[in-house]
Amino acid sequence: MAAQRTQNLVLIGHGMVGHRLLEALAERGALADPAAPGGPGWRVTVLAEEDVPAYDRVHLSSVFTGTDPGRLGLSTLTSGPRCVGCAVSSVTEA
Repeated sequence: MAAQRTQNLVLIGHGMVGHRLLEALAERGALADPAAPGGPGWRVTVLAEEDVPAYDRVHLSSVFTGTDPGRLGLSTLTSGPRCVGCAVSSVTEA
């Protein structure tokens, strides 16, 4: 059997669904270990035009009735490259 190696995943947009994908990868132990370059797993790069990490858009209107916007945050993942405030205008397959 061939040894597994790190695979790259570029997630364009950091909405609720994309964030759930990241959570599912983490829950399954499928994210690459940054301390072991070249090891098995996914190395994820997140590119998002909004300047804040993923948040609960379903309950966004509650901010208008006094909910602290910080309470809507979903992001608990701290590892991996992330670029918020980066607009993606095209994608070219490598």
